[in-house]
Amino acid sequence: MAEMEGVISVFKSKTLRLHTTRSWDFMGLTLGYTEVTPLQLAYGDDIIVGIFDTGIWPESDSFREEPGMGPVPKSWKGKCIGGEQFDPKTACNRKLIGARYYLKGFELEYGSLNASGNSEYRSARDFLGHGTHTASTAVGSIVRNASFLGFGQGTARGGAPRARLAMYKICWNKQLDGRCTEADILAAFDDALHDGVDVISASFGGTPPFAPFFASNADIGSFHAMQFGVSVVFSAGNDGPNPAVVGNVSPWSLCVAASSIDRTFPTRILLDNKISFMGESLVTKQINARLVGASTYFVGGVCKSENWKKRSAIGRLILCFSTVGSVMSGEAEAAAWKANASGLIFVEPLTRQIADVDVIPVVRVDIIQGTKIGHYLAQSFK
Repeated sequence: MAEMEGVISVFKSKTLRLHTTRSWDFMGLTLGYTEVTPLQLAYGDDIIVGIFDTGIWPESDSFREEPGMGPVPKSWKGKCIGGEQFDPKTACNRKLIGARYYLKGFELEYGSLNASGNSEYRSARDFLGHGTHTASTAVGSIVRNASFLGFGQGTARGGAPRARLAMYKICWNKQLDGRCTEADILAAFDDALHDGVDVISASFGGTPPFAPFFASNADIGSFHAMQFGVSVVFSAGNDGPNPAVVGNVSPWSLCVAASSIDRTFPTRILLDNKISFMGESLVTKQINARLVGASTYFVGGVCKSENWKKRSAIGRLILCFSTVGSVMSGEAEAAAWKANASGLIFVEPLTRQIADVDVIPVVRVDIIQGTKIGHYLAQSFK
């Protein structure tokens, strides 16, 4: 095939992985006092942003038409393609103006989409949620009084809420993780450039060691986009081996790293000696339980399901250290749930504790607070 007329190059398709309401205000991109017009820009009016991701949940308020939004720009040549639980007549509007999905590369690599109970939608509908998240962050419409379980109430919006959105689903669920093949990615680049997008946002990338320039489809696709005057914005990535590693570095594209945020979800831990500690969680109710150490319920104090001593922890709040047995928060949570614990205090290293949605109440604290709580626990049993 490489010798055929018109063929520039042939290379093997590899598989890549997927790399608050206040985010934009924190970064200085504020709204006007009336929250109707922004101070810095025209909200991305009529700019068409193509998102390469896991698809979209079109019913979200983030993708409804903004008041006064005009007709679809005449430059748009794309399509809103239907599929499983995705009806173009109801899914697309003057905000979400296009949707496509790319499956051939994925199925060549992994076999039939829904084999072995691997749930997905054979359409642009989002199963994993990653694409809906990235799309709403970039161009989501203004949604007032947004919150999560009552936390963080405010106005949720994208950076350019009046921009138009086109979703290109190139990443698919594989054991609850996103997989994006380069064959599907390059096909999406071709369509997006033909469709008339102005910007492409792509939150995926490879893992070290990284390929040289022009050896990846992301580099090739973004280079052609640059030639067409289309800006491509990649994510920096989530992989190591150290915090400075950036996964997308082609000089003809932009690469964006995550920002910090000025929001916490503080949760007070009050011991019976009246000393309190502040952690982070999304716990919505007060819990009264007896604090216990992990070694009471887990061999070696390692909070993993396989270490459970088959003792019930009903009415107990288990203190688990991530540094004992290299335990991840999800592992400790699953283990505490298996032991029927009322909750979990999870101790992590000296980095920002991140509140998360959990199957049981989990409060995250740093290693200093965790050590002090551990000392209290040791003293209380003397």
